[in-house]
Formats: sequence, structure tokens, C-alpha cells
Amino acid sequence: MDQDLFRSAAMPLEEIKGERNGEPVHRLVYFALNDKEEKVSNPFKASLFGKHSGLNGLQQHFEISKERMKNNPAKAILKNAIELAIHITNSETEFKKQLVQQGVNTVVRRNNEGRIYGMTFIDHERVEGFVFYLNFKTY
Repeated sequence: MDQDLFRSAAMPLEEIKGERNGEPVHRLVYFALNDKEEKVSNPFKASLFGKHSGLNGLQQHFEISKERMKNNPAKAILKNAIELAIHITNSETEFKKQLVQQGVNTVVRRNNEGRIYGMTFIDHERVEGFVFYLNFKTY
């Protein structure tokens, strides 16, 4: 489950898996964050936000969106903007700033050693979110 879209709205989610009273539990909970991205609330059950915010609702939404995005022209536009930003900038900060000017927020994914292994791009102008796992060797 991609949590970056929710994190950008200061409402990250966590997937809960386990057992309760002998019954399997698999659900989502949301949290409010402060400016430092620290949890500042108790968890909110996804059901408080409606059926669409629960695990099944989000999985259905993601499947429908995945099919819709396969041929979406916004994906090609965003990919071109990303490739241009890679070639005309010299740092991660410049790269992000270049994309923000085009209405795109970037969430960088790093491993424990600090190496980038992926990025999520949220295009506010075309109201789309895409996850690209870039092959940095080609750049």
C-alpha cells in the first residue's frame, strides 16, 4: 500500500494485521502529524472516514486507478518533466524545487544507508499520483 499520498496530507496511515479475540484483523488506521511529521493523535479507524477509506475501498480504488493510468497522458507528461528536471539540476533540493514549480511534489524513499531506491510524485495540476522506481544508472 502506497502511503506517500496520505503522508503529504499530514494524515499517514498504518496497516494493522494480527488477531483479536481469535479472529484475524486486517485494517487501516490514520494518524494526525505535526510539522515535524511526529504523530500527535491516537489512531483513527478508517471506518470513521467512510467505506472508501478502509482497506477494501482503497484496494479497489488503487486497482481501478492502475488500469486507468496505464494509458493516461498525464503519466507521459509527468515522466518528461521528471527526466528534464534530472538533466537540468545538480542536487536533490534543486530537483524537487524544479518539480514544485510545475505543481509536482516529490517524496524520496531511502533505505537504511540513505540511498534512494524510489520516489513518489504527486502531480497537483493533473491531480494524479504516480510511483516511479527510477533506474538511476541510466541518468
